[in-house]
Amino acid sequence: MSTSNPAVSMPCPSNVRWFTAILAIALAMYAGAEASAHSFCVDTSAKLQQALTDASDGGAYVNEDNIVTIVFGTYHTGAATGGGPFFFHTTNSTHIITIFGGFSAGCSGARHLASETVLDGQGTTPVMVLRSTKGKISVTHLTFAHGESDEPGA
Repeated sequence: MSTSNPAVSMPCPSNVRWFTAILAIALAMYAGAEASAHSFCVDTSAKLQQALTDASDGGAYVNEDNIVTIVFGTYHTGAATGGGPFFFHTTNSTHIITIFGGFSAGCSGARHLASETVLDGQGTTPVMVLRSTKGKISVTHLTFAHGESDEPGA
């Protein structure tokens, strides 16, 4: 008398195939969404402003999620920012911009304390202006210092 394993010889039910196909599509879409984020590693005031400009309206990466990682240190407003604050603005993009401070050189290593990455208005300008009417803005591990403004806000 022969014995066989019925579970091995049974065909795969169609609902399992559908589930597998949907899972594969969802994973592909998730991977595609992650790939559409543009990453910037900045270590000077000029590079920080350029990253914000590139992510703003008219910038090369306005239609993508953007991640700006900042090497720990102090970044001054002034010549690099056209005499104003660090500036980001978008009116139509629904994408997120995330700004992280406190990275080691080359943006490697774990984030450091917020006190180790300072954006400094030098007592003459606001430190940073971030405006987005439709997308999200996330800022973490930064210290804002010596800002000067007559406008309301943080």
